This record gives sequence, structure tokens and C-alpha cells, in this order.
Amino acid sequence: MRNGGLIKWKGEPLYVKHYNNLPLDEKIVGEYFIEAVNADNAAITQHGFDHFEGCKHIKNLRLHQCWYVDDTALSKLYHLSDPLITLEISNCNEVTDEGLMTLNVLK
Repeated sequence: MRNGGLIKWKGEPLYVKHYNNLPLDEKIVGEYFIEAVNADNAAITQHGFDHFEGCKHIKNLRLHQCWYVDDTALSKLYHLSDPLITLEISNCNEVTDEGLMTLNVLK
């Protein structure tokens, strides 16, 4: 979110795009799980993909015009191999065929 991405909580219909809309304290408001990430035009890099580790509920990931997403970033998507259903990658100029080949670990 800090670099332009949106998230959708499991069971919620709308995407959240600003930090002020995040839950304040899980003890008060309950558990939240990220179900979808929309990274259209987001300034994300391979370093942010490490944060997918432990995310067991992300079913949808969209990467569109993410100028800094590269092959190394794609190789880190193995963290989402179990829950991911839909992956859309478009106009990410640093992604090559070699990076796409690393996606074979996804189910």
C-alpha cells in the first residue's frame, strides 16, 4: 500500500488503498487476512515480495505496469503457491521469459 498497491481483506467486497483504513488492533476488531492484491502502477520491487511469506489467504494478485518488478520478484511468488488462484502480469517491462519460467512452482 505504501508504494501504490491496494489490498482486499478476506470476506470484504472493496479494496483498501490507504493506511488510515487499516484495522487498528486485531484484539479489538478481529482477525484480518489479505485475499487479493492489486499492484497496478505500484512502485514495488523484489524486496517487497518477501512480505508474501506467511500470507496463506491471497487468492488473487495483479501486477500491471509495475516498472520495478523483475524476474527475482517473480521467483519469490513461491510463497503464494498454495492459496493463489489468479495471477495477472502485464506491462512489467523488467519481467523476462526466464522470470516467467520460475512460476512453474505455482499450482
